[in-house]
Amino acid sequence: MENNTSATIGLSALEADRKFSEVSVWSYRFTVTPWQSDEDSTKRCRRMARMVSANNGWIPATELDAYTLITVKSMEQLEYEFKGEKLSLVNPEPLMLTSCDNKQREAIERLINQDIQQAARQLARGRKDIEADQEYGNAIISEIEPSTRITVKSDYLSVFQTLQLAPKLLTCGTLLLELNIKHRILANPEITLEWIIHKRPEWLKKIDQVRHVYSEFNKGFTVAKFAGIDQSASPETEIDGLGKTILEYHQEKALASKKQLANAAHSSVIRVRYGRRNESVMHLAALVQPMFDFDTLQQIDSSLLNKLAKNLKWSIQERMYTASGLAQGLYLPFFATKFNSLKFVNYERLSVKPDIQLHFHKGVADNERAVLRLKAFSNMTRQKVIPLIVGKHSDAEQDVIFSKIKKAYETCQSFCSEKLPPLTKLPEPIISADALDQRLNNTGNRFENAILLIALANQDPKKQIRDVAFSHKIATQFMRYDHRPNHYSDSYYHNLAAGLFSKGGGQLCAIENMPGDSDLFIGLDMGGTTTRSPGFAFLFTREGAQLGWQLADRQKGERMNDEALGLLLQKSLTLYKKAHNGDVPKRITLHRDGKFYESLDIIKAFSEQHQVEVDVLEVLKSGAPVLYRRHPPVPPEIKPTFSNPEVGDAIFFPCQDEIVVSTYSGDELGKNWGNAVSVRPLRLRKRYGSTDLITLAQQVVLLSRIHGASLYRHPRLPVTTHHADRFATLRQEVDVDALGQMDRMCPVYL
Repeated sequence: MENNTSATIGLSALEADRKFSEVSVWSYRFTVTPWQSDEDSTKRCRRMARMVSANNGWIPATELDAYTLITVKSMEQLEYEFKGEKLSLVNPEPLMLTSCDNKQREAIERLINQDIQQAARQLARGRKDIEADQEYGNAIISEIEPSTRITVKSDYLSVFQTLQLAPKLLTCGTLLLELNIKHRILANPEITLEWIIHKRPEWLKKIDQVRHVYSEFNKGFTVAKFAGIDQSASPETEIDGLGKTILEYHQEKALASKKQLANAAHSSVIRVRYGRRNESVMHLAALVQPMFDFDTLQQIDSSLLNKLAKNLKWSIQERMYTASGLAQGLYLPFFATKFNSLKFVNYERLSVKPDIQLHFHKGVADNERAVLRLKAFSNMTRQKVIPLIVGKHSDAEQDVIFSKIKKAYETCQSFCSEKLPPLTKLPEPIISADALDQRLNNTGNRFENAILLIALANQDPKKQIRDVAFSHKIATQFMRYDHRPNHYSDSYYHNLAAGLFSKGGGQLCAIENMPGDSDLFIGLDMGGTTTRSPGFAFLFTREGAQLGWQLADRQKGERMNDEALGLLLQKSLTLYKKAHNGDVPKRITLHRDGKFYESLDIIKAFSEQHQVEVDVLEVLKSGAPVLYRRHPPVPPEIKPTFSNPEVGDAIFFPCQDEIVVSTYSGDELGKNWGNAVSVRPLRLRKRYGSTDLITLAQQVVLLSRIHGASLYRHPRLPVTTHHADRFATLRQEVDVDALGQMDRMCPVYL
């Protein structure tokens, strides 16, 4: 189903010049002495694989199962010792891995990823303009000199162009190398945490991560979490169990330069944490650098970030030419493989854009903004909107704030096909969350089935006020009264009113023509890996109406346990039946935010028990290569040009039921942004069910057209997992017990 225009859809990736359908490796069983029974088996196995690799010229090595290591070449040395642990490799034998087996394919991909890291270093050694490093497990190639695209200069940081190389092995054996070009913000060489301590001590509370000033071969620059300054220690403090001081430890490792070690002799001592360890260890502030990301810069130097933001955008045209230039000449040494431009032999280039029709009270349109002229599909169920101002103000100031509240309420009224009660009375302002709690305790049922429209300033305790409201089962919509005057535009009030309207039980629009026969869509997410991060689900009908959200029990890990998943599905079905007079949905489509680690056996058992078909689709918002449209050169030009994809443009990998699809177009971002940035697509992978992937992708595109709290930007994600993302952010800020009191029908996260 190739596009009929002269432009062709493409993927920002390279293709290996060989197939990896079968890969010959060596397999070893292993034993470790002493055996730590409480250590995660995968973590132990990968640590052992790294030991083997490091002692054999960094030959790629990984785990196949909890007791088996595999390497791309046979090992002469079978005994190893490191930090008191003894590793023994036994029963060596050749083994053939195949890409059609999921577990083996993932192992092959990990081996290839290690080889790509070697390839990046080889490439850097042969060129003078780049260096190689690692980030989040992938090789990266960075320009040595700061980016010439950045016109803003800083005395403490620089910005570099960086290319991340991420392998993706398909079940058919085709290897793709995703090219992710971006900017990397790094502290200038002389800026260490010691510099921050003496020159910018007010920044310390905002620094979350630090990076070693030195790199280790095949390991790159190690990153750690900054835990604070250790006032009780000095560089001469002895490290427990090592019999040497902190300074001596670093001098013996000899990774830092003589100048860096000389500075370290007078350094402050800090505490850092590596990986997921809870225990902090001592380090020297002169030997680590602060890590600057967007969140950190927003807190310590927002004016610089705002200036940088103008230069950090990548047009699709510039992205394609820069990425291909940085990756040119990449060659895998152990697998003897090079990369070429994609030939698109194993994929389909197509458009899956459905007919987008959103139904409003007075007609049909293709975007939510039409509510301004067509009225909302259904009205609010909570019509008791109670205004509230936070803080002490003069009568004149209070009148100005109340006028903004009334403007938001009147805009909300304009969406409704029925008249809302007039907003005439303003209760006494509150000073604190405790004051709100006391007032709610004294008013009985007055706030039942109500929503608070709360005006507050930037410094007011929004989180605490929201927790109090939630604990009393009251929905909230916040608005700031201290923005600059020009911020209070029509679009500001339109979006504010949309959030108020949706939290009040209204539905802005309905999807008119959903493809397929799914009656219920569920967005599933774990949203974290701690016991305070339970799994949760979001329910929507095929028309896009929200049926509510559900929480699973608190648990650990990225995988929801079988009992919790089964219970969550049961609750979702019960809620659907309650809203549809006991009818069972024809089909349920489950959107998993990220990879589906849960048991498909639970899905199958649920389907058979309730006689309802189920589809499971992974919705991956990261890790998708950028899509583009390639246009043939127009004379006298000799090079092709590139533009952002259109809505529904897709690359389909039939061999593993996966598709990369764009839910946005450049035109939708407007003239200023559409050609200046690269639209990010989604990866969709079908894991279970009989509905074809093209139909599932069309459903995702349609479900991305509704938001509920923004009339000017629809989500990139389908509303199922978009709301899951918003909920995950909310849950990190909110008291979980208070949240548990809220009406499951209220979209509290908007």
